[in-house]
Amino acid sequence: MKKPGGDITDQAREQIVSAKTSSSIGSSEKSASRGRRRNDNISPGDCESELARLTRQLSEETEARKRAEEKADTTLKLLSSVLNTLDSTIWVIDSETRSPLLATALQGHAGRFSEEQALMLLNKFSVCVPGTDQVADQAEERLKGEFHDIDSGQRFDVSAVEVDWTDGRKAQLTIASDVTAIRHTEEALREIEARFRATLDNAAQAITLTDDKGRFTQVNPAWEKMFGYTAEEAARLTHVDVTHPDFLEISKEKLSALTRGELDLYRMEKQYIRKDGTAFWADLSVTPVQTLDRQVGAAVGVIVDITETKKAQEALQERDALISALYNKVAQAIASTDHKGKFIEVNPAFERMFGYTRSEALELTHLDITVPEFIVLSEEKADALFKRELDSYRMEKRYFRKDGSTFWADVSISAIHQPDNRVQSVGIIVDISDRKKAEEALQKAHDELEQRVLERTAELAETNEKLEREIGERARTQEALKESEERFRAIFETAKDCVFIKDRDLRYTLINPSMESLLELPAAVIMKSTDEDLFGPESADHLHQLDLRVLTGEIIEAEHTRPVRGIPMTFLDIRAPMRNERGVIAGICGISRNITERTKTGPAKVVTVEEGPSATMRSTLAEARMAAKTDIIILLTGESGAGKDHLARFIHDNSRRASGPFYAINCAAIPPELAESELFGHEAGAFTGAKRRKRGLLELAEGGTLLLNEIGELPLHLQAKLLTFLDTRSFTRVGGEKSVTVSARLIAATNRHLDEEVAKGRFRHDLYYRLNVLSIRVPPLKERIEDIPTLVRQINSHLAQELQLPGTPSISGDDMAKLCAYKWPGNVRELRNVLERSVIVSDGQELKFDFLECEAAATSLGSWTIHFPPVPSFVHVVTEIRRNLILEALARSGGNKQEASRLLGVSRYTLRRQLKTLKL
Repeated sequence: MKKPGGDITDQAREQIVSAKTSSSIGSSEKSASRGRRRNDNISPGDCESELARLTRQLSEETEARKRAEEKADTTLKLLSSVLNTLDSTIWVIDSETRSPLLATALQGHAGRFSEEQALMLLNKFSVCVPGTDQVADQAEERLKGEFHDIDSGQRFDVSAVEVDWTDGRKAQLTIASDVTAIRHTEEALREIEARFRATLDNAAQAITLTDDKGRFTQVNPAWEKMFGYTAEEAARLTHVDVTHPDFLEISKEKLSALTRGELDLYRMEKQYIRKDGTAFWADLSVTPVQTLDRQVGAAVGVIVDITETKKAQEALQERDALISALYNKVAQAIASTDHKGKFIEVNPAFERMFGYTRSEALELTHLDITVPEFIVLSEEKADALFKRELDSYRMEKRYFRKDGSTFWADVSISAIHQPDNRVQSVGIIVDISDRKKAEEALQKAHDELEQRVLERTAELAETNEKLEREIGERARTQEALKESEERFRAIFETAKDCVFIKDRDLRYTLINPSMESLLELPAAVIMKSTDEDLFGPESADHLHQLDLRVLTGEIIEAEHTRPVRGIPMTFLDIRAPMRNERGVIAGICGISRNITERTKTGPAKVVTVEEGPSATMRSTLAEARMAAKTDIIILLTGESGAGKDHLARFIHDNSRRASGPFYAINCAAIPPELAESELFGHEAGAFTGAKRRKRGLLELAEGGTLLLNEIGELPLHLQAKLLTFLDTRSFTRVGGEKSVTVSARLIAATNRHLDEEVAKGRFRHDLYYRLNVLSIRVPPLKERIEDIPTLVRQINSHLAQELQLPGTPSISGDDMAKLCAYKWPGNVRELRNVLERSVIVSDGQELKFDFLECEAAATSLGSWTIHFPPVPSFVHVVTEIRRNLILEALARSGGNKQEASRLLGVSRYTLRRQLKTLKL
């Protein structure tokens, strides 16, 4: 007997054959019955015909049955193939008898159920063992829904349906599937989902889930706190709604590429907008979520607020810019080396001190520039530093310059420990050659004194004490010098010069203590003030113009006088642009040195330009005042010694550049080969002897005035360069390549007739036209005799001060008349020489001029020239004649009003009234 779960094909075939056999027997019996009924009435012939018909009919039925069996066999094979691929166990039982018609997977079909599992199901449900209807009904009831086998822990999903069997009987088709693995998977998924939800809710980072359109489908509490929206509000938003406008396009592009499958994930830094409108920086990481068909249907984003990190980065960049500016501006040489002692960075002061360019220095080690006697000690110190035995050290040693010369230096070395465990060093080098020379001189003097003490102890005891005091004083001086050098090493905070930094809006952002001390204001007040608040509107306008030029990339070094606390002070200003990491000018770094005392030590003025009695000089000064109001080029002409340089100084002092420097150069007094260097400056190495860069007078006159005296003596090749400067306000130093821009006023002076020099080819005509914008003629002394008494008083007062005389020398009326009668071919310069000679040869306070050869005072007649028609008016001309007559009389009488009234033929009362009217 076969097992209930035998092969599905054999069982089905047996059921179908049984059905066919029953059908054939039934048909044969019916045919025989009909035959028997007909046999009673038919003949033998009819029987044969009927038999033949039945034979044919049986043959046809046989063929039809054969075809049906073949079709059924094919159907059974197809059904067997389908049933054998299912994951479920199938039973078919007779609805009436509850006997099994078909069962699968009882012998571990396709490996899906083991034989023990299948038998266990049959035993549990009692569907394969004939039993009572109650048992069958109970089994049928248990087969509906899901069954949990507590003993084995397995779960089965069972369902049943009524079907028509092949022989027409009603049958029940029951399907049982093992869903144990599916239920375990579902429980694992629920556990994973719970853990994910806990992670999502407790995460410190903002986490979002968006669909493929960028709409938020889920956000965690950290996101709500970061952005200020609730989860309900976020569900109505997209990622674009909270993105800063500057990052909209790139955010859309990134998400689109992710959903198209072009990116596995992406990460970026961007700005977001909170609900309250504030913006913040964040680091965003986005990962795609794929559906079962491997399409991207959603994305998970993790957002970290990096606002504080960004602020720290910006602060670090500002600090680096400040350190870089100070590094490049300090006077001390600073150099960094790697662990092998090779230079990896040097500052400009190092280049100036040693004569190497930066690229040349980076090819050297610190031993390459060390004098041999200090090499061993330097190696030992460096090894100890790089082996972490020392954090820093300081020593005095001698170095080589590029040109082979040596010098003493005080060097301080500190270790820099890198994150990768490398050790580098940075050194500050101060040239102490002068101090060493002083020490050597002091030591030499000390040795000499010691020798003298040993030789003459008894005789020179007093002298020895004096020398010991001197030695002590020198020692204290040396100690003070060392302390001063220590203070000088402190960068910025201890600098004696005023150091400041401005931003692009020209606001003070940083100042050093020296500037606080000079202005007597705290740093907080200075940084809130403008230049106009600190120095007044006129100085502020000048400084503003300099700052604007620096912001275009210029480095400006200029002298300027400005009021500080109401006191005029002169400063040497150096202003340079500060650049950020992108090379863009971000501000200005300036150093201002107070040189007020230095400027006071210059030569004193010999003669000041004042209003004199002569109409000619008053007219000249009026032209000079008019010219001082502008920055136009002025050409001063006149005889040698007439006072052109003093008039140039007068124009400068009355111009808006009065706070700037005033320089004068005599073009005839310098050799032609040096004239270009003096005027335009030179670079180091431009010619033999040019060991370092020199600024020319044009550059030194930045913000002020430059007088080119005797311009007619300037060589032709320099005339062309000067013309270029006048047109462009820029030039290049001798041996230089960089263009230097200067804002300086130019005044030219000459005692030659430049138009004649142009005609003779000794002066460029284009330069002459460029200089002759406004020409002022300085009259010779013979054309302004009325001014002689005033000039004499000025010169005598200066001579008394210069020669330290007990009083100001006096001059009698006759001698004054004698001076007025002289022609003065040497002009004011000759007048000064005559007065100085008279002071030397005269006895007493009254000066004598017996050595002066001139016409007698009695025969000297004054004369004035009057133009017709009168200019500017008749009254003015008459007033000038009266003024000149009175001044001449006072000059000839030595200031005696009674004698002057006698010479004029008027009373003393009339003379006093005229003096009052003419304001003399």
